Amino acid sequence: MTKAFAAADTEGNGLAARALAATQAIVALFRARRGVLRSLILRHWRDPAGISTRTHRRVDTVIAEAHALLLGARDEIRHANPTLAMRVGFQAVLAAAREAIILRPGNLPGAPALSDKALAHELARMLTAYLTAGSETS
Repeated sequence: MTKAFAAADTEGNGLAARALAATQAIVALFRARRGVLRSLILRHWRDPAGISTRTHRRVDTVIAEAHALLLGARDEIRHANPTLAMRVGFQAVLAAAREAIILRPGNLPGAPALSDKALAHELARMLTAYLTAGSETS
């Protein structure tokens, strides 16, 4: 993940390229570690206190690196609170990837028939659209 994020975190890479790099890395990680992640998620849901400090550190590192990557294009984020928007948007990406790859087998109703490449592209489009949609005024 660190290498993928570092490669995308270059001058001139806009938000869309950064979002795509992040979603591709997440989809690849979830696919490669699908069984382990499923077990970890189910265990965590049953016993949130039972997750090791090492696991927490690993997850925190991945999330912090993804956040830094996306905020490297902060000037393209039109939300009134770019940090909040990035956190919410990235959490939505993680949830959608977790559902599509880890928790919902492809043969269940409602599961999109997408390749990992197509899933990463759609998640990147979703994230980029949310981050660039602009501020809501009340």
